[in-house]
Amino acid sequence: MIKKFFTQYVEENKYDIYIISMLLIIGFFVGVGLFFLINAEVSNQLINAAKSVFDASMQADNLKINVILNGVKVNLILIIAFLLFSITLIGRVFIYFSTILKGISIGIYSCIIFSIFNIWWGLVVTCLLVVLINLVYIPAYIYLASTLLAFNFGLFNTKKENTSWFSVTKVLTKTIAVFVFMFSSSIVEHMLTGVVFTIYEKIV
Repeated sequence: MIKKFFTQYVEENKYDIYIISMLLIIGFFVGVGLFFLINAEVSNQLINAAKSVFDASMQADNLKINVILNGVKVNLILIIAFLLFSITLIGRVFIYFSTILKGISIGIYSCIIFSIFNIWWGLVVTCLLVVLINLVYIPAYIYLASTLLAFNFGLFNTKKENTSWFSVTKVLTKTIAVFVFMFSSSIVEHMLTGVVFTIYEKIV
């Protein structure tokens, strides 16, 4: 049943899924390119800001818990913003632009990790904090974006009848499910952050 639902969803939303996926990939490479193009002072500020978080982790036991709280706050803001975008006439443009920014942030974040941990440990930490976490987060993000893009199209498509309360409730239910998956990625990040902090303590 799950496989049937997944296949049907991909078939119905393949265009939006493809666009969102491509924008994330493009944004990622743009982020990597921007990191190498910005001047040394700005890049050093970004690296030092990240280092200050790691340094604080060795002195604050509750910092790892803040990873979950920050993750919940960021994901909640993202979902609320996307919901608002979906009910605006140019909401599709906003969602596309936000997706590019998401890809850029992942690209810059990956570069910062390599700058702090160097090549070998950088690969390990990237696998932990970027690859593994995004194995949960990115599919949830793509599902959220494609669902709300479809809702936005239905809302402003003059060839269709007005959006029913059933469709609104359906979208909100899917959004709640996405939030649960995004929250689970914050849990994973919390667990992996402890490993990364240990690695950081060994290399400083």
